[in-house]
Amino acid sequence: MKLVVVESPAKAKTIEKYLGPGHRVLASYGHVRDLPPKDGSVDPDEGFKMLWVTSPDRARQLKEITDEAKKADTLILATDPDREGEAISWHVQEVLRAKKALPARVERVTFNAITKSAVTEAMARPRELDTDLIDAYRARRALDYLVGFTLSPILWRKLPGAKSAGRVQSVALRLIVDREREIELFKAQEYWSVTATFEADGQPFTARLSQLDGKKMDRLSIGSKGEADAAKAVVEAGRFTVSSVETKPFGRNPPPPFTTSTLQQEAARKLGFSASHTMRVAQGLYEDGLITYMRTDGVDMAGEAISAARRAIQNRYDAGYVPDKPRHYTSKVKNAQEAHEAIRPTDFSRSEAAHGDHARLYALVYNRALASQMASARLERTIIDLTDGAGRAVLRATGQVVLFPGFLALYEEGRDEKADDEDSARMPALRQGDAPAKTGVESTQHFTQPPPRYSEASLVKRLEELGIGRPSTYAATLQTLKDREYVRVDKARFIPEESGRLVTAFLERFFERYVSYDYTAELEEGLDDVSGGRAGWQDLLAAFWRDFKPKAGEVMEQLPSEITAALDEFLAPWLYPEREDGSDPRQCPACGNGRLSLRGGKFGAFVACSNYPECKFTQKFGQAGANGASDGPTDLGEGISLKTGRFGPYVERGEGKDAKRASLPKDLPVDALTLEWAEKLLSLPREIGAHPETGQPIVASIGRYGPYLMHEGKYARLSSTAEVFETGMNAAVAKLADAASGADRKRNGSREPIAVLGPHPESGKDLKVLEGRYGPYVSDGTTHATLPKGTDPKSVTIEQAIEWVDAKAAKGPVKKKGRGGAKRKKAKA
Repeated sequence: MKLVVVESPAKAKTIEKYLGPGHRVLASYGHVRDLPPKDGSVDPDEGFKMLWVTSPDRARQLKEITDEAKKADTLILATDPDREGEAISWHVQEVLRAKKALPARVERVTFNAITKSAVTEAMARPRELDTDLIDAYRARRALDYLVGFTLSPILWRKLPGAKSAGRVQSVALRLIVDREREIELFKAQEYWSVTATFEADGQPFTARLSQLDGKKMDRLSIGSKGEADAAKAVVEAGRFTVSSVETKPFGRNPPPPFTTSTLQQEAARKLGFSASHTMRVAQGLYEDGLITYMRTDGVDMAGEAISAARRAIQNRYDAGYVPDKPRHYTSKVKNAQEAHEAIRPTDFSRSEAAHGDHARLYALVYNRALASQMASARLERTIIDLTDGAGRAVLRATGQVVLFPGFLALYEEGRDEKADDEDSARMPALRQGDAPAKTGVESTQHFTQPPPRYSEASLVKRLEELGIGRPSTYAATLQTLKDREYVRVDKARFIPEESGRLVTAFLERFFERYVSYDYTAELEEGLDDVSGGRAGWQDLLAAFWRDFKPKAGEVMEQLPSEITAALDEFLAPWLYPEREDGSDPRQCPACGNGRLSLRGGKFGAFVACSNYPECKFTQKFGQAGANGASDGPTDLGEGISLKTGRFGPYVERGEGKDAKRASLPKDLPVDALTLEWAEKLLSLPREIGAHPETGQPIVASIGRYGPYLMHEGKYARLSSTAEVFETGMNAAVAKLADAASGADRKRNGSREPIAVLGPHPESGKDLKVLEGRYGPYVSDGTTHATLPKGTDPKSVTIEQAIEWVDAKAAKGPVKKKGRGGAKRKKAKA
């Protein structure tokens, strides 16, 4: 009997059906071993020896695999055809070897698609495990561990509120932060365009001013309304004739089939999918046998697939859409990790499949792959210059005509940003000397725009261009940044949170080399050399550790106050931008003679006055400088002011003890705050009315953990601030009933932790701050410690959590009293 091991149960069922009797196919459910999240899992002093432990949630699968392996004469490791797949096969083999259950014969097979032909062909060509790929996996895993478990504890101790750092994660975050800095430093420049509309043979077209009084006009040449009005007057007064017509034919070739990276980018642009969702849906299509393996850097297709695509094109279109020769593509990625096919359909005769998001993604993969083998598009670009009789002004009109659509009949690649594409305009047929009728002249004001924030598509593209990370890891990397709350996503664009900016500043200031784009790309090349057998994995790690370890030790020895002072200096241009009145940007706006500086506290970083406690001016870190905080309170009218305190922006009416205050909720940005919204917030709590059953009031308000409803001391969550003011009686009664019955928790899954602080240094278990029945508490999953009275759960540091959990564990379990305990105690008294 032959035992075949794959990753997923869906694959196992399908493959066992293909292989028939004499084969038993089992799933490992992914990785079966990992490095435990604690110190010592990688030992640099012992040649980077790695301590692998079996994953507890894989015990049942491993027992089944072990039992079957003892009865098998051959073990066939058929996990995915990439580095991770090779690693899973190696882990399975090592576990079976340790249990003395490894069959005498071990084979490794890979297939790029889960079809009968692909599987049976792969089974006929077994090989041995690829030790170079396994070494590359070990090097990458050890490297990520050493970076994460060295940097993260430094962050916890030196930077309150920071959660983690990672080799690729921190560089991706730096890209987002750097782009935000560019946007903040950007100064918009005014410019004007002058255009004229014409008509010829009933077809209108537009031409822009390209030359004035012998001077060539570029986009920024006209910088004021006065200049624009003068240029407009010249165009209005002129009688224009066609001075030249230039026609340029050109072609466009189709893009190659999808790789992991380009699939993520295009699914984000066209379908609005996140990278992680794209990979989940693609995994399902792969396991259903509909597409080839979706983790690949390869851009070419197998010969039989190219032939099938060409037949499908011929069946759908006429022969002109099939190029004379098949198209072959070459990857531009150095030493592509996944040296197999691009992502394509397994069957080109099947143009539709599945349903919902699976159908949409399959259509995208199908159309892209089919288009890659279609004929080039033939187009014609027309450039027409019109000159006035006095020779003062020249107008230019451009247009584009599709002579033959070729692949564009099926597919056109999306863009990250919309471009002002004048070339796409249709043009009338004009000849030199023609005088089309002028129908209007316009001058339009514009302002230069800052570079756009990164979307998932453009960030993935940039990471790949820089050679940072691998496309198969991008989805997890971006998700980690969201989970750590280092970034938020607004209108499909990444915006760094204050914690993300602070972590990035810390790493740039103290670990500049290790978050530099060039160095991170060089490390990737080194890992590629290991996978290609050109370098040893332990040599690569030794070279890295030789410099990294002393640098980490040097930073760890610095006092938190020294770290804060260094960051204050490093961030000064952003925290204290130059003021329009020329005054000292560090001068306190409240007392006038204090000096502002960055401080660190248990609630995170903030800016404060040097005259504290006499002057209590503070400013939240994320609201300094270009982020929009003003030098003082903003008067909203009706006696209401917008102010900024240690805990963020808030509105206030009145003064002293009689003042009424309300914090701005997270889903109401400062720039969206109006007097109407301020009055609403200050009016809370809002009484909706009396509950129809109890007669007691139902109240809507906003608390420490967001908007809520309350009735007789029981609560129900609301999803947004708007609901606080819009929820009526019927909806409120239903929501309270759902919350009481637990239906609300069922729909939304288990309660989310308030904060995930990081692993306990001894147990390795994640320390979390949770909301319990009797108030907030910290837990490592085994020991629960209630927070001291008055402690803000969002401000808890990992050091505090460790101290409280350890103290609670040292006391041992609480002894429960027996039923007669109270009576015995009374009798004894």
